Amino acid sequence: MGVVAPMATTLSFSEIGITWSAPQMPNGIIQSYLLFRKFVGFESVDNDSRNCCEDFLADVCQLVAMTTTQVTAYTDDELRPYTFYQYCIAVTNNADSAYSPQTPPTQTAVAPMPLIGPELNATTVNSTAIELVWGSLEVSELLGPLVEYTLYIKVAGDQGLGEVLFRGLDQFYTAVNLLASTEYVFVVSVSNGEGVAFGNNASAITDEGSKLSQVLQLFSTYALSLHLSPSFFLHSLSLSLSLCLSLSLSPS
Repeated sequence: MGVVAPMATTLSFSEIGITWSAPQMPNGIIQSYLLFRKFVGFESVDNDSRNCCEDFLADVCQLVAMTTTQVTAYTDDELRPYTFYQYCIAVTNNADSAYSPQTPPTQTAVAPMPLIGPELNATTVNSTAIELVWGSLEVSELLGPLVEYTLYIKVAGDQGLGEVLFRGLDQFYTAVNLLASTEYVFVVSVSNGEGVAFGNNASAITDEGSKLSQVLQLFSTYALSLHLSPSFFLHSLSLSLSLCLSLSLSPS
């Protein structure tokens, strides 16, 4: 029949539009078109080159539409974001059937946001530092390209996300110049270019430290808080004044 491959066009993160033309030599009266979809995966290379219309593969092939001769277009929706698919057309007439080659792998768009955020772990290093480590995500979880991680910090009990400590692609960071004997809460978000997903909250309490180190720490705490928000600065100032008062009242 001379059936040519259909054309596939990405419409959104869940839709691909497919169009096709009538056979060049139908050799009879066309009765219907059958549109088959083949799942390729998150990479454009198809390691299985078999045609779904020729050799139906139950694990990767699916009949998505059967149309009359008057319909030569279809929108395949409810697809997985950031995933490659291929399509082929089977044509039946009153005497025979034929099928087209498959389309090149066509990828749906990036999802509005990743499925999940990174898993974060916080470990106390000493009285002024906490080490943060978070896990990587698979493409199947990101549903788009990895753009960046963002790490936030706040003192336990404070509202909101807190202040940004880090942006980038690394999966570790050491928060320094922290207050002694203070609980901090951290969270990491991940972006795929379209949206952001947040992981779990992780908390840790800095060590008590010596009284001398606590006094010296006041100066570094002010320097850090001045680069953050006014609320963080005021909170640091309040804790520092309390510390000074406790030191002045303690035996020498």
